Amino acid sequence: MNAESAGKGNAGAAPNPEDYADALVNILDDFSSEKAHMKATQGALLNILKDFSEEKQQLRSMQMAVMNVLEDAQSEKLRLEATEAAVLNILDDSSVEKDRLQNNHKAVFNILDDLHVEKSNLEETRNQLLHSSKEVGVSLREKEILLREVHHRVKNNLQVISSLISLQLRPIHDPVSREALQARQARVQAISLIHTMLYQ
Repeated sequence: MNAESAGKGNAGAAPNPEDYADALVNILDDFSSEKAHMKATQGALLNILKDFSEEKQQLRSMQMAVMNVLEDAQSEKLRLEATEAAVLNILDDSSVEKDRLQNNHKAVFNILDDLHVEKSNLEETRNQLLHSSKEVGVSLREKEILLREVHHRVKNNLQVISSLISLQLRPIHDPVSREALQARQARVQAISLIHTMLYQ
């Protein structure tokens, strides 16, 4: 198994960091559109609360007019004052609710701002991963070329040794010497075969 096929096997087993970063960027884009929707909702709520404030002013004007008409009716005046107090309490509660909603919107916008920063960090991390992946690919190709060169040289050297032993065998007629040289030549050929198998 060579280095290239081994790298492909590992890539199939592990999740792709580029796909993961792309999915997170898409989620953060959805949060940005949700932020725009929340801004529109806040505008509508502020308009409603503004209408409540205008209604409060109108109620105060009406109260003054009624009190002028019913000056002699003290009991009616007291009842209207009580009514006014109740209405003002309701409007004060509305004002408190307005403040609470504004605080909630501020909190939501802070969260969305943090998510925007996180999105930028994720995009930067993705770019760094892409750059690192390219560098690793270049380094891997260089090592593969170097490995092929080393294999080629080792194979050639073993072939030269085997050829030199063959040249030594030609003038030798002694069976013992020939057998010894042939045994050495077989060992060199076995080493060459094992080296080729390991490289593959």
